[in-house]
Amino acid sequence: MTEISDFMCPRCNSHYKRVRVHADPKLPSRVIHCRVCKERLASTDGEYVLKYSLVNKAEKHNGTDLRMNHPPKGERRSRG
Repeated sequence: MTEISDFMCPRCNSHYKRVRVHADPKLPSRVIHCRVCKERLASTDGEYVLKYSLVNKAEKHNGTDLRMNHPPKGERRSRG
Protein backbone atom coordinates (compact mmCIF):
# COMPACT_ATOMS: atom_id res chain seq x y z
CA MET A 1 0.00 0.00 0.00
CA THR A 2 1.28 3.46 -0.93
CA GLU A 3 0.45 6.56 1.12
CA ILE A 4 1.11 10.17 0.10
CA SER A 5 1.14 12.96 2.68
CA ASP A 6 2.29 16.55 3.10
CA PHE A 7 5.48 17.05 5.10
CA MET A 8 7.36 20.10 6.35
CA CYS A 9 11.06 20.05 7.21
CA PRO A 10 11.29 20.60 10.98
CA ARG A 11 14.29 22.89 10.57
CA CYS A 12 13.53 25.21 7.64
CA ASN A 13 9.80 24.55 6.99
CA SER A 14 10.25 23.65 3.31
CA HIS A 15 7.23 21.78 1.97
CA TYR A 16 7.51 18.22 0.66
CA LYS A 17 5.23 15.47 -0.56
CA ARG A 18 6.17 12.29 1.30
CA VAL A 19 5.48 8.87 -0.19
CA ARG A 20 5.35 5.89 2.16
CA VAL A 21 5.75 2.47 0.48
CA HIS A 22 5.84 -0.98 2.03
CA ALA A 23 9.27 -2.53 1.38
CA ASP A 24 11.40 -5.50 2.31
CA PRO A 25 13.10 -4.72 5.66
CA LYS A 26 16.28 -6.42 4.40
CA LEU A 27 16.87 -3.69 1.83
CA PRO A 28 19.59 -1.21 2.78
CA SER A 29 18.41 2.27 3.79
CA ARG A 30 20.10 5.51 2.81
CA VAL A 31 20.50 8.77 4.67
CA ILE A 32 18.16 11.46 3.31
CA HIS A 33 18.65 15.20 3.84
CA CYS A 34 16.47 18.26 3.24
CA ARG A 35 17.43 19.79 -0.10
CA VAL A 36 17.28 23.31 1.37
CA CYS A 37 18.89 23.18 4.83
CA LYS A 38 20.49 19.68 4.83
CA GLU A 39 18.54 18.54 7.92
CA ARG A 40 18.48 14.75 8.20
CA LEU A 41 15.08 13.26 7.33
CA ALA A 42 13.80 9.79 8.23
CA SER A 43 14.29 7.31 5.39
CA THR A 44 12.22 4.50 6.91
CA ASP A 45 9.17 4.09 9.12
CA GLY A 46 9.12 0.53 10.39
CA GLU A 47 8.53 -1.68 7.35
CA TYR A 48 7.97 1.33 5.11
CA VAL A 49 10.42 3.30 2.95
CA LEU A 50 9.93 7.08 2.78
CA LYS A 51 10.61 9.23 -0.28
CA TYR A 52 10.42 13.04 -0.28
CA SER A 53 9.70 15.37 -3.22
CA LEU A 54 10.36 19.08 -2.68
CA VAL A 55 7.25 21.13 -3.45
CA ASN A 56 8.13 24.59 -2.13
CA LYS A 57 11.32 26.01 -0.58
CA ALA A 58 10.95 27.86 2.69
CA GLU A 59 11.33 31.63 2.71
CA LYS A 60 13.19 31.42 6.00
CA HIS A 61 16.28 29.42 6.86
CA ASN A 62 17.25 28.69 10.47
CA GLY A 63 14.64 31.17 11.67
CA THR A 64 16.12 34.04 9.65
CA ASP A 65 14.15 35.67 6.85
CA LEU A 66 16.28 35.43 3.70
CA ARG A 67 14.41 38.17 1.84
CA MET A 68 15.83 41.68 1.85
CA ASN A 69 13.79 43.96 4.11
CA HIS A 70 14.54 47.55 3.20
CA PRO A 71 12.86 50.54 4.85
CA PRO A 72 10.49 52.59 2.65
CA LYS A 73 12.20 55.07 0.33
CA GLY A 74 13.21 58.24 2.15
CA GLU A 75 13.18 56.65 5.60
CA ARG A 76 16.18 55.50 7.59
CA ARG A 77 16.31 52.86 10.22
CA SER A 78 17.34 54.03 13.62
CA ARG A 79 20.29 52.35 15.26
CA GLY A 80 19.77 51.81 18.87
